[in-house]
Amino acid sequence: MFRYAFVALAAAMLITSCKSKSPKQANLIPKDAMAVFVVDQGAMAEKLKKGNVQLDASIEKLFTMMDSVKGKKIFAEAQNAGVDFKEKMFGFMTQKGNPTTSQTTSFNLIAVLNDAKKFEAFLKAQEQLKGMDVKKEKNYSYIQMGNDGMISWTSELAMLTGFTVSQNGTYDKMTGEYKAPATVNKDAELKKLVEGFYNLKDADKVSSVKYFAEMMNEKADAYMFASSTSTINALSMMPFQLPKLEELMKDNYSTTTINFEDGKAVANATYHFNDRINALMKQYSNSAIKTTMLENFPSQNINAAMLVSFKPEMVGGLMKELELETLANVGLSQMGITMQDIYKCLNGNMAVALGDFAMDTTRGFGIPTMKYLFNAEVADKASLDKIMGKAVEMQLVQNVGGVYTLSNKVTPTMMYLRIDGKNIIIASDSNTYGQYIAKSIKANLNKDFTAKLNGKSMAMYANINSFISAFAGSVGNDAHFKIIMDKALATFNDATMIADNIADGKLKSNGELTFKNEKQNSLVSIAEFIKTTAEEMKKSDAERSVKYKMMENAIDKSAAPIN
Repeated sequence: MFRYAFVALAAAMLITSCKSKSPKQANLIPKDAMAVFVVDQGAMAEKLKKGNVQLDASIEKLFTMMDSVKGKKIFAEAQNAGVDFKEKMFGFMTQKGNPTTSQTTSFNLIAVLNDAKKFEAFLKAQEQLKGMDVKKEKNYSYIQMGNDGMISWTSELAMLTGFTVSQNGTYDKMTGEYKAPATVNKDAELKKLVEGFYNLKDADKVSSVKYFAEMMNEKADAYMFASSTSTINALSMMPFQLPKLEELMKDNYSTTTINFEDGKAVANATYHFNDRINALMKQYSNSAIKTTMLENFPSQNINAAMLVSFKPEMVGGLMKELELETLANVGLSQMGITMQDIYKCLNGNMAVALGDFAMDTTRGFGIPTMKYLFNAEVADKASLDKIMGKAVEMQLVQNVGGVYTLSNKVTPTMMYLRIDGKNIIIASDSNTYGQYIAKSIKANLNKDFTAKLNGKSMAMYANINSFISAFAGSVGNDAHFKIIMDKALATFNDATMIADNIADGKLKSNGELTFKNEKQNSLVSIAEFIKTTAEEMKKSDAERSVKYKMMENAIDKSAAPIN
């Protein structure tokens, strides 16, 4: 029932034209929401239109795929449902924990209304909502759909809320007896939650967070906002409480803008830290990744790679902030090592690479094969030896002339380990390691990617097309899946994510998803791929239905009595 109500409101909200000047929807969103998303469907519809893709027609097809009769009816009625199609679509998620209910989670979609009476009439006309009363509160009306959903509205705004409650029992430490969680009135909890959204004080609204306001002033096709504050409630449910963790988690925010450009989709994110985190990050920032750590990976077909650079002393700084370092050292003292040994042994430069990915189908089904390598540079050999000495005692590794490798007593694995005074290296096999160290082969790195890495703290690369190509070769005789994979190969190229060092209390990152057709808007490329996928899946389902029907008929005939 909730699914159809969701479809009904979503249909109305997805038909839109141009962007809004004022985010009225933000009035219902608490600033401690776990995540907020905003879609400027007017801007997106314009880009689709230029690519000869009609948004309304695409949405209609989406709904009719669910149920051709009901879908067409809902879509037709939604176009005259009193929703203001000139406004952005907002959504948000909340999560709270407390000793009684354990954890409540809500998902919410918000639309702007230009005619609340039409909207109410639209809801009452939905078959799935018939028999459900419209109830009035002081500043909003609502229809409650059991204990997992509610549609509410004012003269200006409409909101759809999905709601879940998860509970965990406990065990008595003395008797071991299981204690079931207290019974929760989910209807009342849902009503209380929504009531709170409609009665937020200005200081408690997401619009009061300056980073949210700054984000919304930027031009973008979509926006995402996240807050760490929402996790504080969940932290209260931990069986033990970490000193000062709440202070570190409070008031950290991230903002992301997403734009669909020709040939690529671009996401620019900024992470805003509170004063305590900012001071910690500033003290241990200004690290730069080393592309040389990837240059000799022995593959001409690199499928994925990651470079990271950080100061391991940050671990110690964080432990001190949480007042946990002393406690940790007490536990580690039994092994003869300290936390200082752990973060002193590495210098923070790390690299991961994966190449020559393929699907081996010789056994009748696809088995992934690949080369891979992980490399972490060593900073302090003495600290490393203390830690590895314990691994030798446990017979996990062996020490041969100051070089650590897997012990002969360890079950053979698809992994080669070699640790010396300079590097900790894990490779797919000894040959990959040998070629990497010998620098006998130059890796075929994406030059557009490596050109952007100077002075960055983290970078990731994935050749999506190469993974699709590998999987496409193992699809068997499924004609529809082959068409989908061929379309994917013609659509997607690669993905990158690159992060700066922290500056002025901010950490910025850039992510890009590139497409094969560089002259076509990326949103159009995605829409065309989704269209092909939906059509082929529908054809496949129809063919399966025919086959099942034929099998049922054959079984019925064979089971029929013989006269």
